[in-house]
Amino acid sequence: MMRISYIAESTLQDLDKLKREIDNSKNERILKQHNQRYSALEHEALNTSLYIECPEYTHSSRRRLDRDAKRLLRRLNTAWWYCTDNIDKDTLTPRDVEVIQSIIVPEGKVGLRQHDVTIAVPHEVATPRYEDVQKLMAELFKETNELASTTHPVELAAYLHLHLLWIHPFSDGNGRSSRLVQNFLLHRAGYCPAIVRPHERWLYFWLLDEAKKGIIRNETSYQRPFYEFIATKVHEGLEKVLSR
Repeated sequence: MMRISYIAESTLQDLDKLKREIDNSKNERILKQHNQRYSALEHEALNTSLYIECPEYTHSSRRRLDRDAKRLLRRLNTAWWYCTDNIDKDTLTPRDVEVIQSIIVPEGKVGLRQHDVTIAVPHEVATPRYEDVQKLMAELFKETNELASTTHPVELAAYLHLHLLWIHPFSDGNGRSSRLVQNFLLHRAGYCPAIVRPHERWLYFWLLDEAKKGIIRNETSYQRPFYEFIATKVHEGLEKVLSR
């Protein structure tokens, strides 16, 4: 039986303790408040996912966002609704992610990439050959669905996020698709989204680069900080939901 362990057990226990406190609330007013805060965090996660890739939008007020930014945000919201309304509760497939990407990006950039790429931000990290993408995607989702029964939901969501970005299956929209899929898995398990703030984007990119190197070299120590970072972001969200 497959199993992964990148996040400290004490960290996972803290997350579960906060989640139980939320789940065990019986007061209707407090429950409503919790649900509103969850929804607000999920909406914020979509906005910040765009800002990570397009920092020029960070300092614009909602009213002043240009037409392109508004269109991109609408696409992200539509992709989120697709996930919550259409994806099976027990499994996730490569086709699900392809549909998500097709909603997020303009028509001319839809589909699996047909060329090799090297990610240069913040440092050069090679991605798998484009000929291998379809096979790697099938293997990744087979592994993810097998891990679901033995792996903490936060760890599983981070695992899929990281490995999707390492495979880099698409010509465009890889980051937004991967973060959305991660946060959908967290939503499905009753956890808050992992929100990466605009001022954390370079830390996030650096942690991703190191974790991708860890995949290539099969070294856990390179990957662990990325998982811990995602767990910290989920913890922050749960604390916000519980804030009085």
